[in-house]
Amino acid sequence: MIKKLQLWIEGIPWLSTGARFVYMQTVRRYTDYRRNRVFQAEALVALHALQSVYHEIGAPYWLEFGTMLGAVREKGFISHDLDIDIGMFADDYRVEHEKIFEKYGFRRTCTYVVDEGDFAREETYYHGGVGVDIFYFHLRTQEIYCHTFAPIDGKSEEKTIEELGGLKVRELRYPYAGFETIDFMGMPFTIPANIDEHLKESYGENWRIKDPNYSNAIATNVAIIENKIGKRYLS
Repeated sequence: MIKKLQLWIEGIPWLSTGARFVYMQTVRRYTDYRRNRVFQAEALVALHALQSVYHEIGAPYWLEFGTMLGAVREKGFISHDLDIDIGMFADDYRVEHEKIFEKYGFRRTCTYVVDEGDFAREETYYHGGVGVDIFYFHLRTQEIYCHTFAPIDGKSEEKTIEELGGLKVRELRYPYAGFETIDFMGMPFTIPANIDEHLKESYGENWRIKDPNYSNAIATNVAIIENKIGKRYLS
């Protein structure tokens, strides 16, 4: 019902901007608050389950994005975080991994792909109300890169898919220097060895300082892949 209402609002240009502002300040703020409460209560359980999953998969993985920033800067989860971010290499993806995730209590809810996953892939799983986003990275020379998927500015994913047939594809590039292990929430986890370089790309020179007004617009490593469209599949 909410999605249908959102699409109807987006179809009326003069109404869309104001309605979106109200939505962000009311419904979105409340749902994010509820998600954060669940996250803070259940994230550690999901993290333990993730270790079991990847131990059985036997492929390298690492903390990424906000989860990595929290692990390094906060020595824990960021207070306003909503999900866990994980990176792994695209070459290690296997269809049968979903069964292993299910074995440890995860349920896949969404997959984004480009060219059936050959060019790009991102997956979302849920464990006890906690979302886990898995970003699949490619390696070339001394660089790793992954892709994320975004709607048209000011529009929902649904409206963007309706207009474009899919979502915009963003490529995020990082210098690569291998990995190292840190203690996070009492468990060993892998992060990029060149952590300062890696975090600067997404969060700027001052990534060590909390910024309540942070915007990912400051990221310098993002390129829009103009000739690609991301397909979304809901489970």
